[in-house]
Amino acid sequence: MRANKKDAFKKVIKLAAEDKAAVNFTGSIMNSIHADVQREAVLKSILQRQPTESPAFDFTITVMAQIAIKARPANIYKPIITSKAWYGIAAMVAVFLILIGLSNPAGRPASTQNPTLSLSNHINAIPPIYFMTIIIAGTLLFIDYLITQRSKRGQTGRIDTSPV
Repeated sequence: MRANKKDAFKKVIKLAAEDKAAVNFTGSIMNSIHADVQREAVLKSILQRQPTESPAFDFTITVMAQIAIKARPANIYKPIITSKAWYGIAAMVAVFLILIGLSNPAGRPASTQNPTLSLSNHINAIPPIYFMTIIIAGTLLFIDYLITQRSKRGQTGRIDTSPV
């Protein structure tokens, strides 16, 4: 069976005609090469006639200005509690302490007591939960201050002391 297939294949090859190039094959290839050379020469002359374009005088300046605009930080740190608010908080604490010092605890006459003892008596009359709240809030605000200062140093390499 294998031999029959080989014989059949040989017969098919013998029956096939030989491949011959067209009569004008070489001439047509040479004509297309000459046409390509002529097109290149025409294109070169057209490109040489066109003036070269150069950027505008202030091109570099305008590009750098656009880059500088985009390079600005998008988010500028603004504290939640501004410096004016801190002054207000300090004033309220001062008023609170003054009111404690001026009030008369337990019906005693204010003239018979030492002002320092009077203040300590008023402070002792306040429930301890208030003092714990004030101390915890102060500690948390101080920790927040330290963290924001550390993050400012990490971003700019120094502490920002500009007023807010």
